[in-house]
Amino acid sequence: MQVQLDNEEAQVAFGEVLGHVLQGRGLVYLEGELGAGKTTLTRGILRAYGHQGAVKSPTYTLIEPYELGCQRLYHLDLYRLADPEELEFIGGRDVLADDALSIVEWPSRGEGVVASA
Repeated sequence: MQVQLDNEEAQVAFGEVLGHVLQGRGLVYLEGELGAGKTTLTRGILRAYGHQGAVKSPTYTLIEPYELGCQRLYHLDLYRLADPEELEFIGGRDVLADDALSIVEWPSRGEGVVASA
């Protein structure tokens, strides 16, 4: 499904609605050019669970965990992966198998470890 959102406010609002629909479980894949708003959308999803702070792209950390009450959410950015197997070294397979909500930017970079989108 492709959705066109015109500005940052619309992306955050859509993300918040999406977060409520997901009910705290599942796997969301976000593909798009650099600067397309993947992290902005993630900020909206996190707001659905009460997060009001900054949301930074996990471009360098690869995985950013959030504990929001009893809700676990993981934000992954696989853009910098040189090889999908690198996810094994940082516990990516365990994160993706967790009964939580995982948002994965650039899932195609994790091909073979991340389920096909």
